[in-house]
Amino acid sequence: MPIEHSSPRLRVCRRRRITGGLGLDLLNACVVAFVAVFVLLTFLAGVMHAITLLFPERKSALDPTLVAAITGTVAAMVPGARVTRIEEES
Repeated sequence: MPIEHSSPRLRVCRRRRITGGLGLDLLNACVVAFVAVFVLLTFLAGVMHAITLLFPERKSALDPTLVAAITGTVAAMVPGARVTRIEEES
């Protein structure tokens, strides 16, 4: 209900609902945005999964610099010890 002030030309409504072009209130807009983001992220996860299936990770041999670093660390920590085998845990 409009509240009239001293000037009869000025009318102000205190309870006016702020709506968008589609008539959505704030809660509905938040729910729609949340669902849209969820659907988009689900789609992108599916695309990433398909890419990893098409291009699997290649198993590579040990890097020579990694072998040198491990050997040097073992020699520094335990003098006289030798590294005989290096295996990667999976």
